[in-house]
Formats: sequence, structure tokens, C-alpha cells
Amino acid sequence: MGLLVIKIWISSFLFPALIAAMMIGLKFVDTSNLHHHKERIFPLIGSMLFYIWLSVNMYLSGGTPDALLVLTLGATLALILGFVMNIAFPISFHALGMGVLVGATSLFYFFYGFTDFSLPGSPYIMGTEWLIVFSLLVSAWVLTARKWLCSYRLDQLYTSWILGILMPWIVLFNLTFIL
Repeated sequence: MGLLVIKIWISSFLFPALIAAMMIGLKFVDTSNLHHHKERIFPLIGSMLFYIWLSVNMYLSGGTPDALLVLTLGATLALILGFVMNIAFPISFHALGMGVLVGATSLFYFFYGFTDFSLPGSPYIMGTEWLIVFSLLVSAWVLTARKWLCSYRLDQLYTSWILGILMPWIVLFNLTFIL
């Protein structure tokens, strides 16, 4: 399980962060803020490649728990759909990611029936309903921060967040036909 968590962290955070740093260093983008939605195209393509690679490997390995596979595929689908939408108008990828978190935690509770949650190796156990509340609070905090920084309009934030919530559920209902 620890190796799987490391693989997910490398593919979904470390490699995309390195790609963004390279883009800044090579002057493909001006700053790490990526204020203009057109500046995000190249970093998003790089991130999508790693997310797709991770999702395909997890799907083909056969040993990945269904809930984790749905989370990973949902995040990948959200990133791809967000990329396509970003070409036409700005969306908040922070809100999109928070939506995926809320969608996945609600899916874990309502569909998979996970009643308890704990981190690997941790003696502390939390009820999954508290994980949903925590993800909602973190989402509210992130969306408020994005609005407070005047980065996005409310409709852009809510559209991104709702899109993120829906993606794990859409993947789940489509995977039931594949698996």
C-alpha cells in the first residue's frame, strides 16, 4: 500500500510540479501564478500525461482497489475536461480538485459504505462522515481564498467545483459497465 501511495504522489504532484517549474525556467510561462488561462495549456498537457499514465497503470495492474481506481480516474477525467473547458474560458483548477475530493469522499461513504477512515500506519480512526465534513470545509476555505484573491468569479468557481464533484460519480457509473 505504501508503494502505491508513493506512486500516486509522484505521478499526481511531483512530476506535474517539476513540469511547471521547467516551463517557468524555460520562459514558456511568465510566473507560477498562471493568471491567464492560455498560460496553463502546456503545464496542463504535462500534468494530464502523468495522470493518464497513472490511471492506465492502476487500471491494468488489476490489484488496485475499486474505490482508489475511481478516485484516480475521476481526477484524471476532471483534469482532461477542465483542460478542454480552460481553452474557452478560465476555470479554477483549485476548485476542480476540491470538488473531486468532495465527490470521492461522498462516494466512499454513500456508495462503498466505508464507515471509517485512517491513514496507513496511523492508529487514529475517523468516521468517513467527518471526512466528508472536513473536505467540505477545506473546499469552502479554498473557494473563498480564490474569490478573495479576485482570481475568479463565483460562477467560474461553482462550475469548477460541481464539475469536480461529478467526475468520480460519472467514472463509477461508467466503470460498473467495464468491470
